[in-house]
Amino acid sequence: MFVLSLIASSLLSELLAIVTHGFWRRLLAAGGVLLHFVVVGTLLATGEFLPGSLLLFIGMFRFINALRLARPQMHEKALRKRSLRTWLFMLPLTLLGLVDWQFSLDATMLGLTIASFLASLALLLSVVISYRKYRMTDNSEFAKKPTVSLCIPARNETQDLPGCIEAALASSYSKLEIIVLDDCSHDKTPEIIKHYAHQGVRFVRGQEPGDKWLAKNAAYDKLLDEATGETVLFIGVEVRLGKQTITTLVEQLGDNSMISVLPRRSLDSESSFFIQPLRYWWELGLWRFRGSHPPVLSTCWMARAEFLRRNGGFEAYRRSIKPEAQIARQARNKKAYQFVIANDELGITSQKSPQDQLDTALRVRYPQLRRRPEAVLVLIVILSVLGIVPIVTLIYSLSSAYLLSSLLSGVSIVFLAFANMVLSRLALRKLWGLALFTAPALSVIDGYIAIRSMIAYETGVVIWKDRNICLPMLQVEKSLPKY
Repeated sequence: MFVLSLIASSLLSELLAIVTHGFWRRLLAAGGVLLHFVVVGTLLATGEFLPGSLLLFIGMFRFINALRLARPQMHEKALRKRSLRTWLFMLPLTLLGLVDWQFSLDATMLGLTIASFLASLALLLSVVISYRKYRMTDNSEFAKKPTVSLCIPARNETQDLPGCIEAALASSYSKLEIIVLDDCSHDKTPEIIKHYAHQGVRFVRGQEPGDKWLAKNAAYDKLLDEATGETVLFIGVEVRLGKQTITTLVEQLGDNSMISVLPRRSLDSESSFFIQPLRYWWELGLWRFRGSHPPVLSTCWMARAEFLRRNGGFEAYRRSIKPEAQIARQARNKKAYQFVIANDELGITSQKSPQDQLDTALRVRYPQLRRRPEAVLVLIVILSVLGIVPIVTLIYSLSSAYLLSSLLSGVSIVFLAFANMVLSRLALRKLWGLALFTAPALSVIDGYIAIRSMIAYETGVVIWKDRNICLPMLQVEKSLPKY
């Protein structure tokens, strides 16, 4: 009864913090979290390890909600709405953590075994179906050859930019203009761009975007304004195009409004084998082919300029971490979107460094989860069920001589390993075989990325390209248009 009263006081204190202001909000938020961890300590001290551990896990996300209230980083209305939603999600979980569950260990392990089997089967089916659906098809009979503007935003890219521009200049596509925007670089990026001016590369000087735009989206918008081509191709500086890439992309685009490409890793840049496959999990492992949020990558995507301008350019997405995802959704709803997995014929490779891969993952993960702590909690549970639980249940089942549970756990591990191998084969050239063994580690890494991304956004400091991208996102946003 004492523990229950403490939990009730903790939840009430947090709820009151949501509807108050200033000093009282900070006091009530801190008090709610403190009471929660007093309960955790009491349960662990009295030998109640299962409920104590569950509440300790839940407490981490309640702490984030309290931190959000104590150090507000957004408009008051949005703060209350988001904090209340998190509170309502945590309320039943917190109370369930106190329930004296009477399940035996065998029944618990069997339930976890079945859950991990179904989750790994769903992931495998999504990967296999996506792989078959998004393979490149022969569309060489497509006769139209529109003018193409190749747009490259660059900021402090002394190392990668020359190779990117030279690969673009080697393109065999005749109706091509190359535009490179210098996004207020502090190194020799402007000089590098100007060095290629005599070969037809157009230099565009960017400006500081201020607090209303994310810098990348402002660069996209400026490049679109400068582009004269009927079709616009956006790539990152880490991308290397083959001679026939643009021709093949135009053919694959066909009569669609937008196409996005999943590139291959270059042969000499496979050191990020723990990060790159995670990116593909998010695009091919979530049954996106069935929903309204299709797979899309910012690495390389092409759209018709008229389609972009008709829909307001990037103005509606100026604070979106992934504007191309919103644009893809718009095109998908008009049945004018295509996603393709690059092959050797397409010739698109990426050589982003492991640190850049990690920075990108930290930048996009929490927004992918709609900046909700409760979504991070759910993600960690799913990742645990996929990557950790099958190993635990297999060991337990073998030690207890449970044949059916051992079989299901083993099959779950095989399903997950095969799905991970397929994804890694798309990302890597030489090291993809390691994917048979890396799935559990990847699930742990993705959980770590989600938590770290959540903390960074909730404390208002996410540095990307030497800028804090949280600042524009803290502005009051109008709702995006419905498609």
